[in-house]
Amino acid sequence: MKTVFDEAWKNWIRTNVGNGQDKDGIFKILLDEGYEYRAICQEMNYKPSVALDELVNPFEAQRKNEVRHTANEGVKIDRSRLYIPNGSKLDSDSLELYTLENFLSVDECEKLIQRIRANLRASTLSSYESDQSYRTSRTCDLARSSDPFLGLIHNRICRLVGIDPAYSEEIQGQYYEVGQEFKAHTDYFETHEMASHAAEKGQRTYTFMVYLNDVAEGGETRFLNVDASFSPRAGCAVIWSSLKPDGSPNADSIHQALPVVKGYKAVITNWFRSSAGSQNP
Repeated sequence: MKTVFDEAWKNWIRTNVGNGQDKDGIFKILLDEGYEYRAICQEMNYKPSVALDELVNPFEAQRKNEVRHTANEGVKIDRSRLYIPNGSKLDSDSLELYTLENFLSVDECEKLIQRIRANLRASTLSSYESDQSYRTSRTCDLARSSDPFLGLIHNRICRLVGIDPAYSEEIQGQYYEVGQEFKAHTDYFETHEMASHAAEKGQRTYTFMVYLNDVAEGGETRFLNVDASFSPRAGCAVIWSSLKPDGSPNADSIHQALPVVKGYKAVITNWFRSSAGSQNP
């Protein structure tokens, strides 16, 4: 049993307790993560209000309803959806979307920006597009296996949404300078893209994007069909599902990265898939 909490877990506990989240649910999550009862009591300054076998992990519904393959290339997603502690849910019946302020600290954002700037390449598309100005940003692949800091960030993302890391792609960084943009697109794979991009790990399900800086002007993320727009603020996460509850692609997840007018824009994106594939990423 684990008795020592690292800084990421301590911060997670402080944030959720401080924001009034269900303490019994938090306690159960920590038990399920392998922490010892007395260590949790000491860290939380709290003892469960019910017997241990009556505690409910708020992530459990998501895990029990984990993505399942269906014949229509999608996945089945339960209406219980994600549990995002402290998150704000978009008021929409057509798109599941959450925002979460201060997911990353300013220091963490700066460290990620440094890593992105050091390894930039031209951004690509999953299929051919004749418009050469469709996506003009640059991209950085952030391999967490060789960087403990990236591993810490990735684990925090997976813990927050309650999805096993095996369903995750590698974190990717995107960098936009003045005038650069990504025109209207969806994150899920179209039918003709499935064979080349989703043969092993299946369709994309959730997108977890984090802004790494405040943009001086421009750079908003706009979801066209639900009339929602988000201005980049350092540390703020935007999380959404690319699929409908029946597992089919959701066209209402279409969004665009508007051109940066002044300054620059840096983000990280973590996509999740419908299958763990043959091995962990």
